[in-house]
Amino acid sequence: TEASLEYDDGELPEGRFIQRLMQFKSAYSFNPDTILETNIQYDSESRNMGLNARFRWTIRPGNDLFLVYYRDWLHPDGTEGRFTFKPLNEYLTLKLRWTFRP
Repeated sequence: TEASLEYDDGELPEGRFIQRLMQFKSAYSFNPDTILETNIQYDSESRNMGLNARFRWTIRPGNDLFLVYYRDWLHPDGTEGRFTFKPLNEYLTLKLRWTFRP
């Protein structure tokens, strides 16, 4: 498990900016062949919060099945200080990686 906060205070010819990136990551291994990883992050510049969760099952070395879930939300303008988010995208993907060996 990991939590982090990045704070950037900068100045460009276009003007000053402050950006905050907050992240929470975790990984849990049920056994040596299955793992669940999650990453949640919020970026104050884009006002976007995203969730990415990936389940990986190693069938045998070189052969993996992935189930990936992604969701993101937007913190609308004018809602500063409120925990209000508008859903944007949501994806569920199933991937299979298979290695052929002679």
